[in-house]
Amino acid sequence: MEEKRKRATKAVIAQRKAVSKYSKTQGQIAVRMPKETREKIASYVAGTGESMAKFVVRACLGQIERDAQLREEGKTEK
Repeated sequence: MEEKRKRATKAVIAQRKAVSKYSKTQGQIAVRMPKETREKIASYVAGTGESMAKFVVRACLGQIERDAQLREEGKTEK
């Protein structure tokens, strides 16, 4: 029993170390929205096989590209 506990403790320590290392290279943004909006997004994303996080990042980056293109064309003030 003691050996099993030691292995579990080592696994927990390794997991914490891995999470800490990962967290140092990744940023996090919390987005609040109505539940209906979240459900609509989740429903759409479920059909794509993509994670919600990847979908949101892709959508944001796509909007940045579209905004930049509009600025180049002089169609926006920003």
